[in-house]
Amino acid sequence: MKAAVTTKAGGPEVIQIKEVPRPEVKSGWILINVKAFGLNRSEIFTRRGESPGVEFPRIQGIECVGVVAKDPSGYYEKGQKVAAIMGGMGRFFDGGYAEYALVPSEIVFPFTSTLSWDILGAIPEMFQTVSGSLNQALEIEPGETLLIRGGTSSIGMLACQLAKATLKEFTPMGDIPSLGRLTVYMGESNSLSRDHLQEFIDKIEEGAIELNIDRVFCLDQVSEAHQYMEANRAKGKIVVIVG
Repeated sequence: MKAAVTTKAGGPEVIQIKEVPRPEVKSGWILINVKAFGLNRSEIFTRRGESPGVEFPRIQGIECVGVVAKDPSGYYEKGQKVAAIMGGMGRFFDGGYAEYALVPSEIVFPFTSTLSWDILGAIPEMFQTVSGSLNQALEIEPGETLLIRGGTSSIGMLACQLAKATLKEFTPMGDIPSLGRLTVYMGESNSLSRDHLQEFIDKIEEGAIELNIDRVFCLDQVSEAHQYMEANRAKGKIVVIVG
């Protein structure tokens, strides 16, 4: 299979396109035929060698969307659309920067959708971060006022849209009152609800939520995509299409 392999710690140029063996399926893990994935700033730090415990060479990518290629448990049928996110993905085992990814079943989330893969690829990590920050960390309620710092980022713009669904009066700018609650959210895959993910995808299909996707790259361009992200040129989510 084709993969974007981070051969060693360094700049974007250390990411090279290689032919590598397809992962062998094992109990408790699911083989995903990757269709797309979003780029995340944490992956820059991993590439630089700043993520503890990461060994190179490594196929990075803390998230992906695609279809089930094989589930040895038989729980998922071949072709089921799924998202996979975090849980050590792209750090302690190979991640989404490849045509196939073998991931633990507990970080896999099924969904149904007619959205294109470039849109779906922008969702998992961005939604997990925003939903967890608003609902788990802040526990926002109707009638409250919310200040979003960095509101022009892809995360910030999605947070604005999701917050509007909860808060009757939404004020992007304002003073933080004494004892105001600030997020220290550091969510993992177990923070993501399958039902909430499906509901979010449905709202995108209905046009109730619009994702801000800045640019779409192909797998052969992952090194270029890292350069683009690291130069702070993106004004939205960066997505990579596989295949």
